[in-house]
Amino acid sequence: AALAVMDRRDRRGPQARARFEALLGQVPRHTGAMRARALSAELSGAPAQEASRWLAEAVRADPTKAALRMQQIEHALHHGQWPAALSAAAAAAQALPGDARLQLLLARACLAAREPQRAVAVRARRHHARGPGRVRPPPAARRIRAR
Repeated sequence: AALAVMDRRDRRGPQARARFEALLGQVPRHTGAMRARALSAELSGAPAQEASRWLAEAVRADPTKAALRMQQIEHALHHGQWPAALSAAAAAAQALPGDARLQLLLARACLAAREPQRAVAVRARRHHARGPGRVRPPPAARRIRAR
C-alpha cells in the first residue's frame, strides 16, 4: 500500500492503480486501498462515477466507519450528485445516529437537494438530542462579566 501511495505521489497513476488492484486482490475488504483507489481515479480524471463506486464499496466493506461515509457524501456533494449525497447521508445518519458530523452532512445534503424543511428538521432533532440545559455564553462574554 505504501508503494502505491508513493507511485500516486510521484504521478505514476497506472502503476499506483495496479498496486491498489493487487492489494485488493489479496485483501478484498481493505478500505484504505478502496479509498486510495477512489482518490486515484479522481486525480487521473476518470468519471466521478468510478470514484463513487469505490467509495460505495468501501462503505459496504466497513459500514461502521464514519470517515468512509463522510468521504462518500462529500464526494457526491462536490460533484453535484444531490440525490446520491442525500441517500448516502440519510443512510449514514441512520447507521451512526450519534455522530454529529454525519447529522451536519445530512443537513447540507438536504439543502443541496432543495429540501430546506428536512434540513431544519435534522438540525432541530440534533439540537433536542443534546437535551435541555443552560446555554453557556461564549468565552469572551464570560471574561467581560468576570471583570
